[in-house]
Amino acid sequence: MIDVQQAASDTPEAAPARPTVRALAGDQSIRRSAVSTIVIVAIVGTAISSWHAYELIHGAGEPPMVAAGYPALIDGVIFMASMVMLWCSRRRVRPPLLAWLALAFGALVTLAVNVAHGWQAGNLSALVSAIPPLAVIGSYELLMRLLRMAAADTSRAADSSDAGHPDADRPEMAEDSAAAPPPPLTLADAVLAAYPEHGSVRATARAFGVPRSRVEKILRDDGQTITEPADETPADDQLADDAEAA
Repeated sequence: MIDVQQAASDTPEAAPARPTVRALAGDQSIRRSAVSTIVIVAIVGTAISSWHAYELIHGAGEPPMVAAGYPALIDGVIFMASMVMLWCSRRRVRPPLLAWLALAFGALVTLAVNVAHGWQAGNLSALVSAIPPLAVIGSYELLMRLLRMAAADTSRAADSSDAGHPDADRPEMAEDSAAAPPPPLTLADAVLAAYPEHGSVRATARAFGVPRSRVEKILRDDGQTITEPADETPADDQLADDAEAA
């Protein structure tokens, strides 16, 4: 009896179906709407979180110029860490530990600043103040996730294209395979090439199994002078032609 599991394992897996045009259009629509929503949430959340950080730091005695720089400093750390992770994802390498630490540091600092801003008004105010930074961090990471998935899809598409055309990166092989084979030699070309070696019309005709008159015609058409050895008499030539014709 045939082992069912072995037969199933021997059966080649079907290749994944390529997405249709409608599916690709749907994916693009979803991605565009998601990116638009994430950008709006990030802008609004960043504005609120930055204002909370400005009020907290300015209320702690820092000048307005310095207080305005702290939100950009904190958000810049988060942005840089996310860009490094995106760069690593596009090149299929593991993000460095420093990128994860910088991302965690920026997220914790911005969350702590916003919670501290609302702490004086009570627990409810602190909870409300924590919403903007969480929204910013979540939306920003979702945007980076979309970009990383898009980069992964592009890489897989490029790999499948290369697999379907293994000789695409070897132009010399493509040129060699596309080159037409040389045309075969005709009887006239062969006779003209062999006549100097054989030295006589009779020997050349015997070598190719054709009448002597045909060899003579080929030589005359080429403009060559027909010379026969002294030992070849016309009678012998006539007998040779009759034998070849028979």
